[in-house]
Amino acid sequence: MKTYTIGMKNKIETRDVNFWYGDFHALKGISMDIEEKSVIAFIGPSGCGKSTFLRLLNRMNDLIPDTRLTGEIRIDGQDIYGKGVQVDELRKNVGMVFQRPNPFPKSILENVAYGLRVNGITDNAFIRQRVEETLKGAALWDEVKDKLKVSAYALSGGQQQRLCIARAMAVSPSVLLMDEPASALDPISTAKVEELIHELKKQYTIVIVTHNMQQAARISDFTAYMYLGEMVEFGVTDQIFIKAQRIRTLQTVGESKVGEGIRPELIGIINYAAMALVQLELGVVDQPDHSAEQAVKHVKAKMHQARDLMLRKNHDYGEAWRSMRVSSLVDLILMKLLRIKQIEDNAGATLVSEGIDANFLDIVNYGVFAMIRMEEGA
Repeated sequence: MKTYTIGMKNKIETRDVNFWYGDFHALKGISMDIEEKSVIAFIGPSGCGKSTFLRLLNRMNDLIPDTRLTGEIRIDGQDIYGKGVQVDELRKNVGMVFQRPNPFPKSILENVAYGLRVNGITDNAFIRQRVEETLKGAALWDEVKDKLKVSAYALSGGQQQRLCIARAMAVSPSVLLMDEPASALDPISTAKVEELIHELKKQYTIVIVTHNMQQAARISDFTAYMYLGEMVEFGVTDQIFIKAQRIRTLQTVGESKVGEGIRPELIGIINYAAMALVQLELGVVDQPDHSAEQAVKHVKAKMHQARDLMLRKNHDYGEAWRSMRVSSLVDLILMKLLRIKQIEDNAGATLVSEGIDANFLDIVNYGVFAMIRMEEGA
């Protein structure tokens, strides 16, 4: 799998990862990079290897007999299957939230404090402070602050799942793994968990498994498909497509359940299109080969190129876009994406139309036009 970002710091890197349950080849040649403080969602049919891959990231599969792993998995540059790695320390850094809420038969306070106590912390004042911090971080504090000594089993399913997220956060991990964290919850509780994930990515790298493509589009920065143990990653074109489709959904439904509206999606479309233009010029690499400053310089150059094109087209056609609705501009973006996919499928060959780069330049401008029209109240 290629890396579809430039100059970003990778938190997790896997190279040619293969995994077997006995003779069954469950994962086949998984190579990918996951950016720091991002959300990546894995989707695919049951049995495709999503959860198996997730559990490799904190060595949960070590507990299963007759398994075998080849390849390399690095977190913060360290091979987590290398000699001398302390698994308990790894799991402090890589927290796990399971499909169904699994609170301990203890009070709400002791559920969150459990990991701290297991790691030898005895300062009750510090523990109390950390419990409050993590419950606030899990958007649960206001609901439970007056009943911390009540059994965790007294909470609703959605509250229990947020409690489990708080429990994972308490030991200060940098990565959170979530295996279908909302699959057993009602729609209202699911929306709260999705809102929480949106907030948590400011502090954590989040890897989530889900069967729900719409949920993946709502909460993730990147989406990867798995099928029969192999991974097919969405490239930049598909990321833009997801965001454009989500805008059309928001325009139809009229509200967002995860705290993000249309404007952030348009910003994402513009940025992804600029990144795609840089990739077309410089090529796609397995490892970031530019600093953040160099990457920003390249992206700015493409933004200027798009602006120059816009000025030329405005001269020739006038500002026709000023009479267009935001939905119409988004439809134009979707049309351009479908054209790009056709060109990609045709190995880049065109007979009479513009090439891929011209279509991405148009997408940048359509995204800017849509944002201007939104500000004008269109």
